[in-house]
Amino acid sequence: MEEEVGDVILTCDMEAAGPLRLKIDSFEGSKEDLTSGIHPENAESLLANLFVEAQIMEGETAVGLPSRTCYTSYGNQCRWNDLLTFNHVRYWHLPRDAAVHLTLRALYAPRKYVSLGEASFRLFSKKGRLKSGRKKIQVEFYHGNETTMDAQQLSPPPHALKKHGGSVPSMEKLEKLMQRYDRNAMERVPWLDVLAFRRIQQLNKDVGDGTCRPTITVEMERWDRTVMYGVRPYTQIPSGGNSLLPDPELGCDNPVEHKHRKLARSLHRAHQDRNLQPDAEERRQIETLLKAPWDWADLTGVKMNVEHKELLWRYRFALTKENKALTKCLICVDWNDEEEADQAVDLLQEWQKQVTIDINDALQMLSAAFTHPKVREAAARRVAIADDQELLGYLLQLVQALRYEGGGREGGDSLLNLLIERASNNLEIANYLHWYIFCQQLVEADGKEARGRQKHYERAQRKLMNKLESTEKGRSIITVLEQQHDLVTFLTKLAQEIKNMRDSRQRKVERLKSALASTHSMIFGSAGGSAGGGGGGGVRLNMNPNIIAVGLHAEDAEVFKSAMMPLGISFLTNTPQPDVKAADRIQYKYRIIFKDGDDLRQDQLVLQMLRLMDRELKNSGLDLKLTPYRALATSPSTGMVERVDSYPLSKILAEYGKDIRMFLRQHHPDRSGPFGIAAEVMDNYVKSSAGYCVVTYLLGVGDRHLDNVLLSPGGYLFHIDFGYILGRDPKPLPPPFKLVKEMVDAMGGQQSQHYRLFQQYCSEAYIILRRRAEFFINLMMLMKDANIPDISGVPGRPEDPERQLYKFWERFHLEMSNEEAYNHMQALIYQSQTAFVPQMVEWAHKLKQDYWTA
Repeated sequence: MEEEVGDVILTCDMEAAGPLRLKIDSFEGSKEDLTSGIHPENAESLLANLFVEAQIMEGETAVGLPSRTCYTSYGNQCRWNDLLTFNHVRYWHLPRDAAVHLTLRALYAPRKYVSLGEASFRLFSKKGRLKSGRKKIQVEFYHGNETTMDAQQLSPPPHALKKHGGSVPSMEKLEKLMQRYDRNAMERVPWLDVLAFRRIQQLNKDVGDGTCRPTITVEMERWDRTVMYGVRPYTQIPSGGNSLLPDPELGCDNPVEHKHRKLARSLHRAHQDRNLQPDAEERRQIETLLKAPWDWADLTGVKMNVEHKELLWRYRFALTKENKALTKCLICVDWNDEEEADQAVDLLQEWQKQVTIDINDALQMLSAAFTHPKVREAAARRVAIADDQELLGYLLQLVQALRYEGGGREGGDSLLNLLIERASNNLEIANYLHWYIFCQQLVEADGKEARGRQKHYERAQRKLMNKLESTEKGRSIITVLEQQHDLVTFLTKLAQEIKNMRDSRQRKVERLKSALASTHSMIFGSAGGSAGGGGGGGVRLNMNPNIIAVGLHAEDAEVFKSAMMPLGISFLTNTPQPDVKAADRIQYKYRIIFKDGDDLRQDQLVLQMLRLMDRELKNSGLDLKLTPYRALATSPSTGMVERVDSYPLSKILAEYGKDIRMFLRQHHPDRSGPFGIAAEVMDNYVKSSAGYCVVTYLLGVGDRHLDNVLLSPGGYLFHIDFGYILGRDPKPLPPPFKLVKEMVDAMGGQQSQHYRLFQQYCSEAYIILRRRAEFFINLMMLMKDANIPDISGVPGRPEDPERQLYKFWERFHLEMSNEEAYNHMQALIYQSQTAFVPQMVEWAHKLKQDYWTA
């Protein structure tokens, strides 16, 4: 009767099962069987040290290394009860015809033994079942000439086994039935099993030692399921083609190279390396290495191999005056080697004595590639040199760098301590530091894989609050932050209430105005209150803490036509605002858009980078009249955006007959100016158009249409809505940047002086920003783990952060000379202006907007 297989598992699926194991239990046979062919004088000594050696075989080929039992003597019985483990043989590695070859041996002198007999059995049955349970394997002894004690007899291969003469069919059948019983392949009846075992013992006794075949009892591992031989399917390789085989040692350290590295970087060699100078050829190699973008080695194909690292390390003392050499030398260090790490720390200290660490190197030393506390401490000391305004410029990235701090180690909080110290003395730094950390807490709380980082940001926030509470000035800052949280909570609840209303948009606007008008005293307090020590009542706005809001102008409230229904809010403030004369009104207005349901962190990043680029251009003497308005994410789903008095280009072109100059002329007429427009306004338009062409190209801003390109009455053109960056665009074949025919016509056409100035401004700005490319790239690299949608991706659309940021680096084209970069920008201008597909997309977008407006 065929036995049932039941639940089955294949050997190819047993990767977690561990190595092959089997137990050698005992030998059953007479002393005469063991000593047959052995001289009687040597027989007793052989029986004192018996052992079994097991080898896994595939045909006539050994698989892995053999394993042997302990030594035992033959008394009344010969028993080892020893579990053998074949560490190099796994179940999922076993071939179909795998067998176990057992050799019974006796030790007669140190490291000298004689082979007495052998046995062999297959691991799989004819049907491919992996054998399990106890088995008795017949032993074939070597008969013939007497074995001498001087020669070490090795076991013959399995195919040389001799069949033992004679048979006991009834006992063989009984043995097979016992094996089936052991692996639970037979139904068990307790009372009947007792009687059967008694009868089996009687049969063994009747057979007697003289006629019983000598056997070795082996016990295989037992499984709760039936194990069958199985292999995973492989893709058929075409005949004549080349196949790729995995190398298990790929990526492992070469022990010879590791030893050479230890000797080459020993403390003894450090004294010799101090005076070494590279020759001309080595100098050229070093210059190439220092210019290489190692952050994207896998993408550019330029990798720092062992020889490159050894070259930089050998001449590390000669490179202490090279600005770009510090981080490259630190990359060469094995920080797990204490001796090598100590040498690197000493080198870093010597480096700081000779030159001031460049801010680009400091930012890179704060990245995930450098976790040693001494390295990060040196970087923090360099950041401490920056004044408050410079620190505010890249505070967003410094907060992201906190995730790589080792808070539990000595010196592990060097950057955090620096930021907290500066925040305790500066309200603006404290304001942004708190909100950046607070928002990051909420972001990390949503990701299960980043719970440790969330606790890290919680600890940073707690440490900041403890520091502020310790001083009178700090306590006033805490009061400001509490007022800001109350304001954000109020606006969030109000936005959700407006969004959930099922009334018309007009009714929603009325509800918004009513709510704002009735909450003045609750939010802003009395006129005699304080605003963080600033004098007078009101709330310092978290988006711009230099502005104190003393009230709300409810009549200016708006609910915009959008799925998330953002709110337009106007704060009343005594702080003078641009383009507003003091005589025009008693109080100024500061207008914002409050969004609930939108993630503004990407907009916040783009506007911060735009602000830094604008500062770099101005420092180089080129003011392109950019409008880096403010945006602040108060959580992953809420935030504020500063409103600028402006109009979309689509609306201007529709109302002024596709003539931008008519719009500018209406607001700033001047008969003596170009095209009847004030010269300053026309200059603002040309410069701002050029500036935004360059910065949107570098940042890869996508989804550009005439609804998110705005123009102010003063001629300042700027972009909004940065939902697509780093080359992403929902439209096919996007141009390098947005430059339509009407924008060029407003300059007087392609042959005009203003258009030639526009071209010149674009190329000059591109060349200036290329000089600080490393600075901008290092800032963006610190954002790679910040969960920014177009850097890290979103659920369902994951992105490789390094590959995404490589697109940003690629747009600088650092391999070009300045002349080549100038011509490259001119080619981009022509390409953007003449692109046909964007014109069709813009036409389709206008039809869609007209449909929804109607």
